[in-house]
Amino acid sequence: ELGYGDMTVNKKMKIIINKFYSILVDFRDFNNISFKNKAKLVKNLLNPFNDNSLDFHAITNYFDNFGKLIDLISINDIHDANLIDYGSS
Repeated sequence: ELGYGDMTVNKKMKIIINKFYSILVDFRDFNNISFKNKAKLVKNLLNPFNDNSLDFHAITNYFDNFGKLIDLISINDIHDANLIDYGSS
């Protein structure tokens, strides 16, 4: 126990949940926006300290390709390929 009260923990959890919801809202139409706008979203999310050494073109391209891959597969494909262990023997 570090002495943090329930109110502090609840307040921090609320901040985390709000940030996560904000990310979901921002990326809701990711597949339907231009690559330039996608790069802006990714840069705003992953670069809070304005680090210019990161290659946001490559990172955005990765997310874009990952989204296209996810659109191609279904949960049944994942289950049939045994990529998820559901705990059944």
